[in-house]
Amino acid sequence: MDTPVEKLLEYGISIVALMGVSYYVVRLTNWLFGSFSDALNEHKEITIRLIDGLTSVRSELCQLKIELAELREQHRNYHDLFIIARPDRDRLPEPSERKKPRPRVRRSGDRIL
Repeated sequence: MDTPVEKLLEYGISIVALMGVSYYVVRLTNWLFGSFSDALNEHKEITIRLIDGLTSVRSELCQLKIELAELREQHRNYHDLFIIARPDRDRLPEPSERKKPRPRVRRSGDRIL
């Protein structure tokens, strides 16, 4: 077996230093790839969970928008019912504000002519 001193005398200082640095670079690269792959896998899982959460929030927001539209429609229909049922509140503008005459509102006691 060659000792480091024999290698130094045989190859020269520059070659031995290059081999030492190469060994260090290879070990450092292997360690970095190993630790980075673990960290990247962890970050990938976190990213997937965040995307899933964002998707669920967006779907919930869409459902809430649909429910809000339904409630607005119900409110509008409910409000229209009470406007028609109350004779003191006009649903249509007065004839002076419109160009054509206002139609007669039929009540339950009126007969059809």
